[in-house]
Amino acid sequence: MEQSINNTQKEFKEIQNIIVTHRNRAYQLVNYEGIVTNWEVGKYVSDKLKNSHWGTSVVDNLVNFLKQEQPDLKGFDRRAIYRMIQFYETYSTPEFVAIATPQIEYIDKQQNTIVAIESPQFDNKYKVLTLLTLINWSSHIEILSGCKLDEERIFYILLSHNV
Repeated sequence: MEQSINNTQKEFKEIQNIIVTHRNRAYQLVNYEGIVTNWEVGKYVSDKLKNSHWGTSVVDNLVNFLKQEQPDLKGFDRRAIYRMIQFYETYSTPEFVAIATPQIEYIDKQQNTIVAIESPQFDNKYKVLTLLTLINWSSHIEILSGCKLDEERIFYILLSHNV
C-alpha cells in the first residue's frame, strides 16, 4: 500500500513538472513578444523622429491616440515610449552588436535556455534580440539607467538571466 502511495506521489510530481515547464515556456514567450514589441516601437518612433517631420509633440499625440483607441492598453505613455526609443537606439548600434555577437552565438548553441523564435522581420543585424529577450523589461530599464558602457550592459543582462 505504501509503495502505491509513493508511486502515485512520483506520478503527481511528473505532472507538476509538466505544468511548471510549460508555464515557464509561456512566460518566456510573453517576455519575448514584449521585448520585441518595445524594440519595434522604439525603432519606428526613433526613425520617424530622426528622418521625418515628427517632433516631440507627435509622441504626445501618439500617446493620446493610443489612449483613445485602446483605453485598456497599458505601458505606452510618453515616458515608456522614450524608454523604448532609448532601448532600440542603445542596443542597435554597430558597437553594441559587435560586442554582443560572441554572446549571441553562445546563446544560440544553448537553445534550451531561451525561447528560440526567429521573427522574419529581423535579419542578422537584429540578432541582438536573442540576447535582449533573455531578461524582462524592468531589468532592461535598470540596466539602461545604471550602465554607461556596452560591456557593462551585456554583463548585467547575462547576470540577470542567470539569477
